[in-house]
Order: sequence, then structure tokens, then C-alpha cells
Amino acid sequence: MYSRPEGSPFTHPPYEPSPEQLANMQRLCELLQPQGSAQRGNPLELAELYREQGRFDEARAVLQSMEPKDLDIEGRLIARLIERKERAPMRYEI
Repeated sequence: MYSRPEGSPFTHPPYEPSPEQLANMQRLCELLQPQGSAQRGNPLELAELYREQGRFDEARAVLQSMEPKDLDIEGRLIARLIERKERAPMRYEI
């Protein structure tokens, strides 16, 4: 059972994807990988999937391969979560 750490303002349970969820995320990463010079899907989606799997170095590499001008609010949020080594999915509204 989850209990909020003392002094923590957030009350979400630990993020623990099931083996099936991890397998699905890994497969989706494979599908989103660039093929030759063609990018398949949004690189931010790929970075986010890597982050949620705890594959922080790969997530960081995807962001570093992007043009800085393409790192909008979403990209900066993902980068911040990577640096914190936070795997939990985050929902936000812009």
C-alpha cells in the first residue's frame, strides 16, 4: 500500500509498469526509431517512452539529437524529468 512520504506535496503511487506494459513500450520504441534519414513519429514521444522505461541515457540522446528550437515546453519538461531520473508518466496541459 502506498503512503505519501512526509513533506511530499504529491500523492501518486510508485510507477511500476507490468512486464506486458514494458514489452509494449519497447516494441513501440522500435517502431518509432528513425529509418535511414526518415524520422518515424515524434522524437519527443520516443524520448518520453525511453524515460518511462528508465532508459534515461537513450532518452537524453534523443533530446540531444534534436534542434534546440524544437525543444518546446514538452521537451524541456521531459529533459527535467530525465535529469531527476523520474520514470512516472506525467500529464500536463498547455
